[in-house]
Amino acid sequence: MVPVRSSKLIVVAASVLALVAAACGTNLNFLPPDDPAAPLFEVEARNSAWFPHWAGFYVDGEGRVYRWDRSDSQDASLADSVLTPRQLEQKYSAKRQLVKTLAAGEALQRYQLVSAAAGGSLAELKAQCADAGILKISAWVHDARDGRYHRILLHQRGDHATTRRGDAARTLWQWLDQVTGTTSTGCDPYA
Repeated sequence: MVPVRSSKLIVVAASVLALVAAACGTNLNFLPPDDPAAPLFEVEARNSAWFPHWAGFYVDGEGRVYRWDRSDSQDASLADSVLTPRQLEQKYSAKRQLVKTLAAGEALQRYQLVSAAAGGSLAELKAQCADAGILKISAWVHDARDGRYHRILLHQRGDHATTRRGDAARTLWQWLDQVTGTTSTGCDPYA
């Protein structure tokens, strides 16, 4: 039997944790999703200056790197920073193509840096280029409370550039640049 005083402390501690979680507004789980096909990372490019372009890459838990292209279908709701698993599947299903498979465990090993990366603040948004569009490099984190995925923006370049401060974020976005072949210093004051 738990003494009355101990059980009161447990209730108080649980209440404090619940308040902290509520204040944060989310129960983000920085562990990889149970589904190995779930997306962990995304590189997304959008531009409508000359013609509609919306394409990118995603990396799943098994280290598969897929290219996708939604340039023919500009469903703006799929560009949101909070998406259901169904919306992510819909987003990535357009012209999906497997481009490579990473070494076993590489994607999951990199995903361990997401929690530390998310702790960094975003640098000042800078209007860097004109008509370059936006390239976003992100991680997806699952919210246990609402069952949706939340974007953790790691780096952005193009018309409006920013980056998440900290070594973990830099390590992740530079790795994703290399993995997807999107490395570019143009329109990027944070390169």
